Amino acid sequence: MTDEERFKDCERFIVKCKRSSCGQETTLELLFKGASNALAVNDTCPGCNNQYSAGAVSNQLNIAMRRHIKEYYMSWQKCEDPSCGYSTRQVPLTRQRGAPMCPQCFRAHLHPVFSDTALYTQLLYFSRLFDFDHAVKNSKTAVGVTQTTKSFYKAVHSVITKVLTANGYSEVNLSKLFSSFFV
Repeated sequence: MTDEERFKDCERFIVKCKRSSCGQETTLELLFKGASNALAVNDTCPGCNNQYSAGAVSNQLNIAMRRHIKEYYMSWQKCEDPSCGYSTRQVPLTRQRGAPMCPQCFRAHLHPVFSDTALYTQLLYFSRLFDFDHAVKNSKTAVGVTQTTKSFYKAVHSVITKVLTANGYSEVNLSKLFSSFFV
């Protein structure tokens, strides 16, 4: 599966230039575009041609990640029936086929608005957006990349890596899973 297919539903990352004279908001896309096999370096503001500060981009990225994590933990659930449109944060006790029933219409199930899979995919999108090593590995034209650009992406990617290593979504600890059998 390509990155474009995997991250098609993810919210794009918008960086705001911190210069007082500019303030332009720019949507950053993936470093590696599959068709052209070229690096699209996004470390400068298109409005003022000033290089973004790694600290400023890291802070904006941290805020975006916290916003998505907060949205997940708000745990809004919505009725799957479009004519009902009921949303709630409370999980009803009535269930049918393992899913909570909608207390408004009693015809459909409630599903999370922002699922755990959507959160993990969003965090992976942020990780891939600033993963310089992956972009260089998949690019055929990685010549002329400065050390400043490389250090910028490494610094920003370290922020995302810290969040993803604390996340246990994609890991199964077999020793913990079977620990009750080996007492």
